[in-house]
Amino acid sequence: MLEKNIWENDDKNSITIDMPQGKYIPELAYFMRSVKKTLLSESKFEFTLDRDWYTPYQYVIKKNSQYLAEVKDGKPFYCSAKLDENGLNVKVSHNFISDDLIEIEVRFNGIKYAIYSMTVYDFKLWERLNNSFKDKNHTEIADNVTQDELDDIFDAIKHASNSEKMLSVLHHAQEMFLINTIENISIESNRLTVNFKNELFKHYKYVAMKDSQYMSEINKGKVYYSSFIPPFKWITNKNSGDANSLAVQARLPNGTYIVFEATLEEENIKKRIVNLYTDASQSKINDNVTQNTISELIKAINNSGISYKKKSIYLSQVDNAQFMFLQQTIAHVESVKSKLIVTFANENFRDNKYVLLKNGSYQSEVNKGKPAYSSLSNKTWSTNVTLTEEDHCTIEVRMGTKVYIVYQTGDLMLIE
Repeated sequence: MLEKNIWENDDKNSITIDMPQGKYIPELAYFMRSVKKTLLSESKFEFTLDRDWYTPYQYVIKKNSQYLAEVKDGKPFYCSAKLDENGLNVKVSHNFISDDLIEIEVRFNGIKYAIYSMTVYDFKLWERLNNSFKDKNHTEIADNVTQDELDDIFDAIKHASNSEKMLSVLHHAQEMFLINTIENISIESNRLTVNFKNELFKHYKYVAMKDSQYMSEINKGKVYYSSFIPPFKWITNKNSGDANSLAVQARLPNGTYIVFEATLEEENIKKRIVNLYTDASQSKINDNVTQNTISELIKAINNSGISYKKKSIYLSQVDNAQFMFLQQTIAHVESVKSKLIVTFANENFRDNKYVLLKNGSYQSEVNKGKPAYSSLSNKTWSTNVTLTEEDHCTIEVRMGTKVYIVYQTGDLMLIE
C-alpha cells in the first residue's frame, strides 16, 4: 500500500512491495501457463502440459500436500500420459473427496513452485460459474441462466476455498442478468422512463437515483413516487432533465447492482450521435451534418468524463459518420487522356486534405482547397497521371493520424 497519495510520490521516496516469489524466475510465468484443459472429479484428475514445457522438467501432483504422482522428463509415474499436437495429456486415476486439495508443483533448479491449486468442490463450482456465460471471457450471460441458479451458486460460494474471486465473477453474472430484464431506458418529457423486457421485473426492486439521491422505485411491480403503464413501462415523477447524473439500481439481498448509469454530459453526447444519422441503423448521415459538427462531437467525447470503454464505442460511431461524410464530398472520379479528374460534390472538401496514390506512390494532393502537383478549378481537381486496368489508384483523406480511403480503383471510370 502506498504511504502517500499517488500524486504525492516522486523520485525522493520509495515504496517496498512484497513480491509473490522471493526470487525472479523467468520460466515461472511459462510454467504457470503450461497447465491447460484441467478436469477434476471424484475419480480422476486430468490436465495437459504444453508441448514446449512438458520436458525436461519435473511436475509433481499432490493431494492435501502429500505426493500422489509425477511427470519427470516427460515420463509418467503413478499416472498415465499421452503426447499429441496439443501437448502431454496427463491422467491421474484416484478417489477424491469434495474438499481434497489438488496441487501441481514444478521442481526446477532445486526449488519447488506451486503452479496449480484447486479443490474438487471449487473446480465443480467454477464449472457452474463459467457455464453461466456464453463465452470464456464472460462478456455475455447464457440464455438458460435463472435467478434460482444464481442464488444457488451464491450460497455454494460460501463454502468455497477461493470465494473472493468467485464472488466477483458471480456479481458480474448477476449484474448482466439484471441488465437483461430491461429493454431500454430513456428520458421522455424530462422523465426517466424504463421499458422492461418481460414480466421478470416483478421479482425485483429497482430504484431510480438522481445525482446519487433517491428518486423513485418499483418493488416487485409496485411503484413509489412514479407511475406504471402496462405492460412494461415505468416512469419517474420527478424532473430528470436537469440531472447531472442518473442511475437505476436493482437491489437484491446479496448486493446492489447498477443496471443503468448515465450523466447529463453522456446523454447529450448520445443525442448528438443520434442526430448524425437518419435512423437507428446508422447507415446514412443527415444532410445537415458538417465537418465542424463531427469535429466538435469528437472533441466533446474526448474531453468528457465518461469511461474509456464508452468513449471507444461513441468514437467508433462518430468515425463511421466521418467516413460517410468524406465519401459524400466526392461526386465523380474518372480517368480521361492521362488525367485523373475528381469532381467534388460541394465545398466541404476545402476542410480537409485529399491525397492521390498510384500503386501506393504519392501523385498529388489538394489540401484545404490548395492543389499540389495538380490543378483545381472550382470543384474539379485534375492530376496528370496515366492509369491502366492493372494500376491500383486510391484517394485518401488524411486527418491528423487517421486516414480514410474514400475512393479506389474499383470505383474509377476509365475513359480512352
